[in-house]
Amino acid sequence: MRRSYNLETDTTDFFHIFNGMTFEMLSSIIYGNESISVSDRPALFSYLEADVNFKQSIDHQNITNQQFIKMGLIGAVPTCKLIDYESVFTFEMIYIFLDQQLYSSKDYEPIELRIAKFSESWDNSQSQPVIKSLSDILKIIALSFKLDLISMQVLGQEVVKMEIQMRDLDARRLVVFHDGDQNGSIFRMRGIQQYQPNNDDCLTNSNTNNDDEWMYFTLKDQA
Repeated sequence: MRRSYNLETDTTDFFHIFNGMTFEMLSSIIYGNESISVSDRPALFSYLEADVNFKQSIDHQNITNQQFIKMGLIGAVPTCKLIDYESVFTFEMIYIFLDQQLYSSKDYEPIELRIAKFSESWDNSQSQPVIKSLSDILKIIALSFKLDLISMQVLGQEVVKMEIQMRDLDARRLVVFHDGDQNGSIFRMRGIQQYQPNNDDCLTNSNTNNDDEWMYFTLKDQA
């Protein structure tokens, strides 16, 4: 653990970097093993950077109330930076996580989440508005999970930044950084072949394996 004195707030800030664990494990380290109820008290840590596992924490059917609470307690840390390059993310997983954030944390800076794998499916069985780009499709899918995709942009050569918020709930926002330079990185969509969204500002179709089900995307050459 490291600590430093914050002149602006006249407090001591504690810093700790944790590696690879579930939300339940991480919350127990920050708050103690008895952190089983929601509290509006300030987080014990002002800065958190953790290598977590969303798949083990969220991507299953039997999430307990205690696990839901611990998601919110982690998000109560004022500066919260999470890393998960192993889990395959969807908007549903992001919704579950944001839906549990405490009201008291809504005015903090957005939680940062760095990922390497994103996968979504497009339901084109219903009439849809005019589709011009991949970001249009992602915004519509996000809305189906009560999320707003506020912005989507390229940072540098390999990173796509997406800012996301709950649509009908005043809660803390999430900024997702998809790092295409990580080993095994994927950004793919299923069910959008008929739209051929190759003219997107951020991403271009990179299918090289004749996959009829999925379309894979990479960053456009920004040169």
